[in-house]
Amino acid sequence: MTTLETMYSGVAGSPETIITVKYVAGTSATITVEDASVLPDAPNRVVILRTDLAFVTVFYGTLVGNVLGVLTPESGLTTGTFGIGSSAARRFCESDHKELRDNISILQSNIDTVEISADQVTSGVLDIARIPRAVLETVVTVADDMARYALTSVEVSRGDSVKVVATGVVWLVVDVAALSSDAGYLAYTTLLTPHAGTHNGAGDDAISTATITVDGLMSSEDKVILDGISNRNIIHNWDFRNPESKGGDKLHGV
Repeated sequence: MTTLETMYSGVAGSPETIITVKYVAGTSATITVEDASVLPDAPNRVVILRTDLAFVTVFYGTLVGNVLGVLTPESGLTTGTFGIGSSAARRFCESDHKELRDNISILQSNIDTVEISADQVTSGVLDIARIPRAVLETVVTVADDMARYALTSVEVSRGDSVKVVATGVVWLVVDVAALSSDAGYLAYTTLLTPHAGTHNGAGDDAISTATITVDGLMSSEDKVILDGISNRNIIHNWDFRNPESKGGDKLHGV
């Protein structure tokens, strides 16, 4: 990250004083003014202006009493002579403008390249393009198992699903290092049981129940329910919106 350039404070209204000793830019070691209280503390800049409007901007490193020292002429008549009575003030100058522009560019560059850890993001919306693909679950469709075994870690990540069109089986990716065999996948079990009749007395014909579970991750209670469905039973008066209901949780054969 690039460091910002130092910028120097100004004085509201740029009040003026005058120099009381002739100043030769690039030669004189000091600048003596009548009232240094109108100038900011060192280090800073002063613009000296003659009656013919010729000027010099001088950077000063010290300010003791009314004497400015450690001088560096920056712009204007950097080798000119300025007589007694020339104006001296802290005016906005070319060097200030350059520092301002440079720092804006530096800040923009730093924003474009900033890197933060995930735990620093506590609010807002992330652009999906900035989210690592590995944390996004996706479903990849392939023609057959040969195409599934040919998948690479560039195409799928752990937690993604792969649907094989030829078999209709959906696989969960569990090991991207073993994608070329079944060891890299865990099969989803798909139960699809169409039935006709009524559902809660509503007279719905052709209602089907489709449930997808992962082998080994099913509770015993869910297993009883799903076994009943797979054995061509229906759940009579089961309130699906309230699975805890006990009034109609019996399975009846069709």
